[in-house]
Amino acid sequence: MSDDSETDDLRLTKFDEQIGSRYYIPPELENGRLDTISERSDSYTLGKILYFLLTGKQFARESHENLANLLNNPQLNYITERILSKTVIMDVESRLTTIQIIDEAKEIRRLISGGFYPGKVDSICRFCGEGIYKPSHYAGLKSYINVQDSPNQTHPADQYMNCEIISCNNCGHLQFFFKRFQRAER
Repeated sequence: MSDDSETDDLRLTKFDEQIGSRYYIPPELENGRLDTISERSDSYTLGKILYFLLTGKQFARESHENLANLLNNPQLNYITERILSKTVIMDVESRLTTIQIIDEAKEIRRLISGGFYPGKVDSICRFCGEGIYKPSHYAGLKSYINVQDSPNQTHPADQYMNCEIISCNNCGHLQFFFKRFQRAER
């Protein structure tokens, strides 16, 4: 067996150069540590490719932005939480396997096609993924704030928040949508 075929098996060039894009290569392979290659190395790369396909942007290491915020689409929060936060991470053993990524992608598709949208009555719960949001019957919430009358004097004051509240009929997750604040009369 020639030296060329042996280095092919190790995925190094004839001059022992590393193969792989610096934007997508997982941290454990950066220094040519071929003994650490695993399916979870592919998981890291798949997460970064997914991010690039959705945003057209690359990011350094694990410092990706939340897709929901970046692309102004709350449904993409599923991809950030369920795939990117579990693939584009330093800890190799905590990364999803490629089969788990496929399962998560199927679940995300099911949740989104099932009507998920935050703040919408009758949408699928964004936390358990199984329950349905229903209106809750809370009239408002009372909170306490400190009011500063002068530079050296503060006192507590009641404040009411008028809000719409929806809750999941499965796990009880609540979402609050504030309409306005109103100071309580003393």
